[in-house]
Amino acid sequence: MFNFFALSPARLAALLAVGLTLAATAAPPPAAAQGAIYAWTNDSFWKVGRLDKELSALCRRSEFNQVRKNRLKIWYTGKDNIGRGTTGVAKYGWNLSDPNGKAVPDVTYHFINDGWSDCKVFVAP
Repeated sequence: MFNFFALSPARLAALLAVGLTLAATAAPPPAAAQGAIYAWTNDSFWKVGRLDKELSALCRRSEFNQVRKNRLKIWYTGKDNIGRGTTGVAKYGWNLSDPNGKAVPDVTYHFINDGWSDCKVFVAP
């Protein structure tokens, strides 16, 4: 179950502004995906925002990561995805470890493979 008390209405509105097309008739996620799911979409994960190469490199060096991986996530089942995917969500001041001070307020960061050598960070307004 998603923990709603952790997000202020402003932060929740910012997450809604990501611009994903949610599948109104999508089947529920598999049991393994239950938990902190913010949304389920038929889009592909790379449409969530702009890939940031600098932040991705920092993520691979454990210098820009989620505090708790996939504390809040979006589940993707796009037709171009091979299998399924998720992005973990973090924001400035919420679930983000940013020792170098690279995060910007009012921006949402989406993580693919956080903690691995192929980590990718997508930036969404």
